[in-house]
Amino acid sequence: MSGDMLRELARVQEQSGRLATRERPLTPLPLVPHEGVISPYTTNANPYITPIWRDCTPARLALGVSVLTTNNGSNYWTITLSTISPAGAIVAQGSVTTAALGPNLWLPLGLTTFATARWLASAISLAYLTIAKTGAPGALGLAPALYVL
Repeated sequence: MSGDMLRELARVQEQSGRLATRERPLTPLPLVPHEGVISPYTTNANPYITPIWRDCTPARLALGVSVLTTNNGSNYWTITLSTISPAGAIVAQGSVTTAALGPNLWLPLGLTTFATARWLASAISLAYLTIAKTGAPGALGLAPALYVL
């Protein structure tokens, strides 16, 4: 093959590779500690909050969770993502539980379906996490990340 043909082949491969792997990047929203509580959690709380400063589409709530000692179908944590409007109206966007996870392990949980498909900054001021116990689960370790488009 000539040098020109090799350069053209490399150019086409590079372009097709870019097209095949191009995705719209997710933007992480900064979930910051709230209410002065820190992980591991032992009581119900609203431990993380983030402002909604621009219109966005929620894509994924990624959670790393660990329940120390007791965690089962009767004793578990529910983690809920909610939003608050400027007037104070609260909408639960979705939730996950630790009920099916084994204790004493760091495991992933995720939420990809949300009650409100598009978050308008004029209608939503804040997003926050709530943690709530059912029964008597062990302490909850929680590492959250919220991604939007």
